[in-house]
Amino acid sequence: MTIAQPKPSTGGFTAVQLDAYYTRINLPSQHRHTPETAAKTLHTNSTAALTFLSALQLHQICAIPFENLSLHYSRNPSISTSPTDVYHKLVERKRGGYCMENTTLLYHILLTLGFTVYATGGRVL
Repeated sequence: MTIAQPKPSTGGFTAVQLDAYYTRINLPSQHRHTPETAAKTLHTNSTAALTFLSALQLHQICAIPFENLSLHYSRNPSISTSPTDVYHKLVERKRGGYCMENTTLLYHILLTLGFTVYATGGRVL
């Protein structure tokens, strides 16, 4: 049996959206990178990349909680993993999200910064 390997995606958010995301997660200024600065520093220095990715993950999980209120207090309970919908909910509306919403946001932030990212399934046992 052959298992298809995931292919890297392209795309991401605008510079304005990236800055709003950094503000939403309270990322300190020394860790804030544009796609251009990420290409110059993070993609050429693994220590800098690890420091940045650790800070990004820590700040996101501290600022954007796991939350399922939309399914309980909504006229039309549903979950969207569309990058636009997820960004609107988690960054602009300052809400939390289900695990797939939170990881979709981080996935597209990393794409915006030029990282090679693969989406995979996960399960809590």
